[in-house]
Amino acid sequence: MKKLIIMITIIGLAFMNTACISPSKVNAGEEGVLIYQPWILGHGGVDSFPITTGLTWIVWSTSVVRYNIKPMKATESFEDITASDNVAIDFNSYITLQIHKGKSPILHELSGKEWYGNKVKDYYRTVVRNEARIRSSIDLRTKPSVILSAQENIYSKMSAYFKSIDLPISVVKVVIGKVVPPQEVLDEAERTAAQKQRNATEKARASAELDRKQAETNKALADKAFAKEFDMTTAQFLQNKKLDIMQKAVSSKKANVSFIINASNSVPMFNTK
Repeated sequence: MKKLIIMITIIGLAFMNTACISPSKVNAGEEGVLIYQPWILGHGGVDSFPITTGLTWIVWSTSVVRYNIKPMKATESFEDITASDNVAIDFNSYITLQIHKGKSPILHELSGKEWYGNKVKDYYRTVVRNEARIRSSIDLRTKPSVILSAQENIYSKMSAYFKSIDLPISVVKVVIGKVVPPQEVLDEAERTAAQKQRNATEKARASAELDRKQAETNKALADKAFAKEFDMTTAQFLQNKKLDIMQKAVSSKKANVSFIINASNSVPMFNTK
């Protein structure tokens, strides 16, 4: 009987060991944070050393929270942000963050699995919003140097913020996307541009007409001076112009040039030899 009790005890312990232990896998680029829970008495807590890539055996009362330690990008959309020139603008901003290697247990204790929403999102949106409000909409849309300056400021402020709260997060990159005003502002800008183009076209046309008028006036004055110089009557001047036109036609490279001369003013001659 004593041997039977010993055998049953051994089998029971073996069963408990196999039933209460299970494997937990951590993938590449992840860290696992072990969360201990007491079996009956005692205290639980977070293991200060994360588990890395591979397979780990844990007891049933211990859970594993996995953290991605590769760079992650978050996107925040901003609509109707009032720039310094009182124009509403829309844009997206992107921030790339990375958990410090080996520090995922600290991150878990400070903010938990949803660390971005708990500790980062609101502060990041506030910083970006403030940077946009101190710059004009035109500068944000047309000057790359202004965008670059805003990105650098956001990067510095976010890095300082993480350091101030001891959050083991690094800022990898900050990007501000294309800045656009609301559609009604774009429509108005398009109408204004079209009106400016029409005004420019009308001015160019009027200028061309004035130039042509001046050219014709100058030509008439030149013709008048020519007739006066040679003491020509109006009929003589017109005849001279006709001869000039004929000469140009004959000297051109076009073939088969014919002249039809009006004979209505010719004087008939009879009995000529």
